[in-house]
Amino acid sequence: MTFLVATCEFPDRADLATGMWRRLAVEFGKSPVDLLVLPELAGVDSFWSSPTFDEAVWRQAAAAHETLEEHLRPIAAKRIVGTRAVAEGTKRWNETFLWTPERGLVRGRAKALLPQQEGGWEETWFDRGSQYPEAVRDGEFCFSEMVCTELMVSTAARGLGQSGVQVIAAPRATGGHPRWEVAARMTAIAA
Repeated sequence: MTFLVATCEFPDRADLATGMWRRLAVEFGKSPVDLLVLPELAGVDSFWSSPTFDEAVWRQAAAAHETLEEHLRPIAAKRIVGTRAVAEGTKRWNETFLWTPERGLVRGRAKALLPQQEGGWEETWFDRGSQYPEAVRDGEFCFSEMVCTELMVSTAARGLGQSGVQVIAAPRATGGHPRWEVAARMTAIAA
């Protein structure tokens, strides 16, 4: 079985997001895919790069991601995965999702491994989720998501491979450092 999988880059600024969503709709209108993997927290400012929590900034990001489906609907993809900022009671999640035209947005799990360092003060901004990603079945397709740094420090890939996943999607918001290619390859090898 062959699946067409695509990834994309996204601007780190919310004010440029609308143009990018339109561009994705146009590009995938020409060449639809089975799976589109969005970057981590696509469509909002990189608020987690600040070491100081700001409630107004958090609310703005969570509100932007509440309308995420409006941006996903015009994109010609059978499935779209990524993460979004979700407020649930007193908890703040960087949560995975699956979107399909038939089912809409299906919530996943919250990211578990949260760096706390220059460029990514994620413990400041998010609560921890489960460390064990699970296989997700969507029809004939079986996948999972490991978010950004989870590729580097998680032992979950082997279990995911044994459970039959065909793809481990890795939404991330990082630069081009070679460690990311190494981490992705090691995850694939372990799976």
